[in-house]
Amino acid sequence: MAQRGGGTALSRRRLLAGGAGGAALMLAGACGSSGQQRQAPESSARVGTASQPVRFMWQIRDNATYRSLAEWGVSEFKKKYPNATIELNADSTGNFEKTVALMVSDTGPDIFHGWGQLLQQYAGKGVMYNHNDLLKGERDFKTDDFVDYQWKGFVVPSTNFRFSLPTYVNLFVLYYNKSLLQSRGQREPNADLTHESYADWLKQLTFTENEKKVWGGFQNATVFDRQYHAWAYGGGYVDPKDLTKSLLGDEKTQQALEWQRARLFGDQSWAPIDAAKRPWQPNTQFDGFFQGVLASLEDGMHAFERVAKGMQTTGAEWGIMHIPKGPVKRASLGTTDGWALWKGTKAKDTAWELMKYLTTPEWYSQQVQMEGLIPSRKSVLETWVSTMKQKWPQARGVDYKVVTDALTTLNYPQPDVAFLCQAEAMQIVQPALNAVLRDGEKPPSYLRDLKGQIEQAAGSCGFKFA
Repeated sequence: MAQRGGGTALSRRRLLAGGAGGAALMLAGACGSSGQQRQAPESSARVGTASQPVRFMWQIRDNATYRSLAEWGVSEFKKKYPNATIELNADSTGNFEKTVALMVSDTGPDIFHGWGQLLQQYAGKGVMYNHNDLLKGERDFKTDDFVDYQWKGFVVPSTNFRFSLPTYVNLFVLYYNKSLLQSRGQREPNADLTHESYADWLKQLTFTENEKKVWGGFQNATVFDRQYHAWAYGGGYVDPKDLTKSLLGDEKTQQALEWQRARLFGDQSWAPIDAAKRPWQPNTQFDGFFQGVLASLEDGMHAFERVAKGMQTTGAEWGIMHIPKGPVKRASLGTTDGWALWKGTKAKDTAWELMKYLTTPEWYSQQVQMEGLIPSRKSVLETWVSTMKQKWPQARGVDYKVVTDALTTLNYPQPDVAFLCQAEAMQIVQPALNAVLRDGEKPPSYLRDLKGQIEQAAGSCGFKFA
C-alpha cells in the first residue's frame, strides 16, 4: 500500500472542467504520459457501434509484472472492441496529488487505481463517478458472486456512494513458524485462539537462547488501517455513522489499545515497531520472521509470495491462521483495492465496459495465474488455491482454507473506515499513535484527550459524496 496524500484544495468547477460525456467518443488527441491535452470529442456513437476509434488511459498497478497481465487483458478486450486504443500507465498509481493534478489538466487516467482511504479521498474530491449510478442499468451484472465484505465495503459508510469496482482481495492473517514452535514444544495456533489465549501463546514463544532474543510476534500497530484489534473489541477508530467523529477514546477501543500496548511494552512479546530498536539485520519484520527471531507475524496476504520465498531459503515449515478472536468478535482487515472511473473521461462507455471486464471470472482467473492475487469473486477462489499449491509446493504446511473460509463461511474481514478528511486528521492521529504504540511515551487515554482536535481536522476539508 502506498502512502496516502491529502492534496491541495481545488475548486470543484475547475476540477470537473470539461464534464463527462455519456458515450464512447473518438479522441482527436491522445491522453498519455506526454501530457498532451485531450481534444473535444468528435462523435457521440454508442459503444460497439462506433465507426470512429476511441482512446483512453488505464492507470494500472505499479508492480513490475502487472503490465504483462494488463496487456493480455487489453488484447482480450479488443476482440470485442477493436476500435479501442488503451494506454497503460503506472507512473502516478497511488499518488493522490499527482493523479488529481493530471485530472485538473484534463490529462488524467480514465480508469484509475486505488484502495480504501485513497479512493475515498478521490470520491470526496468529486473526481469519480458514483459507480452505483453506473450499475443501475446493468441487468446482467450479478453481485452475489463477489466477496461479501468487499462488495459492501466499496460504499462510503452512511452513504450510497460506491467508489470503485474490485481489483483483488487482501486480508490480514497470522503467519507462524511451525519449525520454531515444534522446537519449543508449543502448539500451533488454531481457529479457537482468543485474544486472551493469544497473549499467553505469544509470551510462551518469547525467550532468549544463546544470547539470541526471540519474540512471540509482531504487528505494525501504528498503521491506521490495521485497526482490526479495536474492531475485535467492539470499537474502532472512526464512527461509521459520522466520518468526522473519532472513536479512539471510546472504552472498547481503549481496551484494545491497552491490549496492544501490553504486548509491546508490558510483557514485550511483540517485537518493537520502531525499526531502530530491532537488533536483527536486515531489520524488517519479514527478515525477523525468516531469521527465526519472530515466531509469528500479523500481516497481509499481499506478502504471501515474499514470505514463501524467504522461508524457502531457511528450510523452515510455516503456516497461516486466522487473526485470533476478540472479546466481541473475530475481525481482520480486508482491503478494498479497486478500479474507478474518472468523471472527466470522454470515453465513458468504453472505459466502463473495460471496468466491467476487469470484474469477470475470466479476468480474475488470469490475474490469479499471472499475479497470484486473491480474486474478488468467490467462484474463482478454488482456482486461486490450486494455483498457489502448484506455484509453492514447498509451502505444504499452509492451510489455504484459512483464506477461503474467511471470505465465505466465516466472512469476518472488515474494510478500512477512514475519516472524512483523512489526510487532515492523520496529522494529529499518526503522531499520537506513534507516541502510544511505537514509542510507549503516552497511554492510550492520550488519544481520548485529542478527540476535539481530531474531529475538527476530520471535518475541515469540505469533502462531499454527491
